[in-house]
Amino acid sequence: MDLAQDASAKHLLGYHDIRVGNQPDHRLTHFVETILPAILPKSREQFDSLKGLLCNYSVQRISYADFAKEVASRTMDLD
Repeated sequence: MDLAQDASAKHLLGYHDIRVGNQPDHRLTHFVETILPAILPKSREQFDSLKGLLCNYSVQRISYADFAKEVASRTMDLD
């Protein structure tokens, strides 16, 4: 508990949203139960359209600059 209190102290690390306990707060519950289900289908579609490109970047077949440029061009097409 002392570690969580220290981490949440604004004059130290400043993670003011740290809470002590094992129960989810309203914000987390709302995110998991409401927001995630609403955004998952489109997020999955975007991931599926980019996973080959992500694989190529992750195994260093393409540079980050090329990866970023291709992601930007492809995500513009999804909007």
